[in-house]
Amino acid sequence: MYADTKTATCILMEKALNSYPAMLTTFLSGLLLAIVSGLTFVAYKHPKGYRRIFWMIVPLFAILFVGNVLTYVIEIAVGIRQLGKNAVKVETELGKVSVWASFIESLNDNLTKLTWIVAVSFGISLFLLFLYALPSILKCYQASDDDKESQDKDKTSGTQPTKSMEGTD
Repeated sequence: MYADTKTATCILMEKALNSYPAMLTTFLSGLLLAIVSGLTFVAYKHPKGYRRIFWMIVPLFAILFVGNVLTYVIEIAVGIRQLGKNAVKVETELGKVSVWASFIESLNDNLTKLTWIVAVSFGISLFLLFLYALPSILKCYQASDDDKESQDKDKTSGTQPTKSMEGTD
């Protein structure tokens, strides 16, 4: 009976560990959606507040970006240094090929990650800047819509509309 319980527990733990990346991805997707929605709402409804938040987000984002880029650049530099040490120790031509192949594979992986970091960071920067400019973009469109409405009213009535004082005490 103990072996069956232990086996069942192991199977459950294995299933939980195998589903962990899927749960983490789902959680991070929801968190990202909440952050984007929240920032968009704040930028639209409270532009002055977003401008204050923007100047707090930008330095943190820049620090994270530079840190990630430096991490991969350092990994590439360490890989080049390791290659130099290993290339001297390997005497056969076949051994040198395998060292070069592993180095090129590692370099390719790091450069791919670095490219994605730069691309995603550029996209996030564009989104944050768009939100920063959103109030002025909307005011421009609102002003043109208001001008059209007032021109239409002027054409139909021939006079400027006045505010009425009805219903006020």
